Amino acid sequence: MNWPLAVVIVAVLLFGYCAYSAAQAPGTIDKAADEAALYQRCYTAGYDAGFYGEDRSAPDDDDACVNWFESGLSDGRRASGY
Repeated sequence: MNWPLAVVIVAVLLFGYCAYSAAQAPGTIDKAADEAALYQRCYTAGYDAGFYGEDRSAPDDDDACVNWFESGLSDGRRASGY
């Protein structure tokens, strides 16, 4: 049969997939780090607003940022007793 040819084809496909994944990984990691930093900033802004009783809005209009801001606002109010 042609099993050596099948092994070579599978190896080439696996190598191609690994090379493609390795090329795409830095962009994916950078995007995840940027999103994490943005959401941390949104949460912190909400926490500070809730803790100090300030009337502020989320620093970004993104739905996820607004959700993190509201979560931080709630936690800040709870921590300060407002």
